[in-house]
Amino acid sequence: MKIKSNHPLARHGLVVGQQINHNGISYTVVNEDYRSYELESDNPLTAWKKRTCY
Repeated sequence: MKIKSNHPLARHGLVVGQQINHNGISYTVVNEDYRSYELESDNPLTAWKKRTCY
């Protein structure tokens, strides 16, 4: 997930290698470019199956 410097998470001064928790999901900062950050999820989201009603 890429975020820009005006994202609420980026305002905390992220550093490459730092682990953060947001909305119950853990992320690791993997890249920092000028005014943007790339975050990688440590816990991949599970796929939800569509439930059909009969």
